[in-house]
Amino acid sequence: MANTTVVQVASDPIWAYIMTGATAVAGILGTLWQANRAREAEASNLDKTLHAEASKAKIAEKRRIYAQCFTTLHVLYRTKLEMGPISGRSRKSTNSDTLAAYTEALLRAITATTELGLIAPSEVANRAGVAFRQIMQENLDKDAVSRALIALPMAMRNDLGEKDIANLAAFPTGP
Repeated sequence: MANTTVVQVASDPIWAYIMTGATAVAGILGTLWQANRAREAEASNLDKTLHAEASKAKIAEKRRIYAQCFTTLHVLYRTKLEMGPISGRSRKSTNSDTLAAYTEALLRAITATTELGLIAPSEVANRAGVAFRQIMQENLDKDAVSRALIALPMAMRNDLGEKDIANLAAFPTGP
């Protein structure tokens, strides 16, 4: 047999431990990084969701105030038509129920237009003011009131982002 020499290579176990540790640390860091990204994405989604819900709630509240204002102005208009002209007659000749209904409608309309003025853009608030003033004229111009009561919901719908105004002809504006 030939003379062969066998060289035994001894591996140092410390390198195996170092590589295992480095791999573990890299795995932990990667997991922490992914968790942080997931948490940030979730926080961002939550923030977007909360913002969207707040926006929807704001629009719903604005829609409620707009509807209430339009309705109270219309009720005031109808009540004033039922009552007839005020000048030239005494309080005694006015039916107390009619006067009470008119007073209540007037107070509700003032409250509604004031509330609308707090949240609405100037175009909507101005149109509500015009409608209110037209209704309160001593010599009631029914055409002017009708025009004002048509222009008001158009401005309201425009503010709410509802561009389809084809169905405004269905709004009651006359007696």
